[in-house]
Amino acid sequence: MQTIIDAAIGYIRTLFEGNADGHGFDHQMRVYGIAMRIADEEPEADREVVALAALLHDADDPKLFKTEDNAHARHFLAEYAPDKAEQVCAAINAVSYSKNGTQAPATIEGRIVQDADRLDAMGAVGIARTFAYGGAHGRGLESSLAHFHEKLLRLRDGMNTDAAKKMAESRHAFLEAYLAEWERETVTGKASPSQRLIRRRLVFTGAVQGVGFRYRARHAADLYGCTGWVRNEYDGSVVMEIQGTEEQIDQVILAVERGTFVRIENMEAKTIPVIGDERGFRG
Repeated sequence: MQTIIDAAIGYIRTLFEGNADGHGFDHQMRVYGIAMRIADEEPEADREVVALAALLHDADDPKLFKTEDNAHARHFLAEYAPDKAEQVCAAINAVSYSKNGTQAPATIEGRIVQDADRLDAMGAVGIARTFAYGGAHGRGLESSLAHFHEKLLRLRDGMNTDAAKKMAESRHAFLEAYLAEWERETVTGKASPSQRLIRRRLVFTGAVQGVGFRYRARHAADLYGCTGWVRNEYDGSVVMEIQGTEEQIDQVILAVERGTFVRIENMEAKTIPVIGDERGFRG
């Protein structure tokens, strides 16, 4: 097995040479290391499949390569592990957050590699990778911060294995502490409370899906000059991030509540960092 692993490490070292957006060789090696730690506590897992899937998990990432059907991974596997190719590719294809969201992979190997990849998107390393990716793609600091709420803060609750759940706790706490410190350092204190731009993350439950909630939110946000986004969640709730003055945000919420079929039973609100270069309201 070690000969195959050494070959895979050499292969990805060449494949990711020069990458500086947070998906480079160092990321692949960290995911490999985390995955093997988790595999130590999952004796039913095929360690060779875990190792190869972890090392090759970004080899055909569409953000990085224009390949199809795991072409880079299959090129390597055809020579070194043809009998494991389908298992490895199945695990790789279950990793992506953008494609799979909170869906758990069907195999234990896929669950382990998914957990490992997502753990490397959390904590101090996750923060560094977020800003590295943002800088490489022309995003400002505030736009990169939005990624915390769109993805990073959601990862802890989607871990599959017990080992990953334990590791995720401290990394999640670090993300929250970082955001709190950012908020302290960026408060200007110059505007009055009624004029100050704020951003809120709101979670609505009740009769909030299939009743025109998002339509009313978009319309009201445009009317009152707010920015942000709104989306339905799998659990039947609706999540909204909205930015404006406190009065503007209150007006948007009131407009949504006036919907004929909308029935908001509960609303959880959290103040989060403002995104300075945001435009429009999506949803």
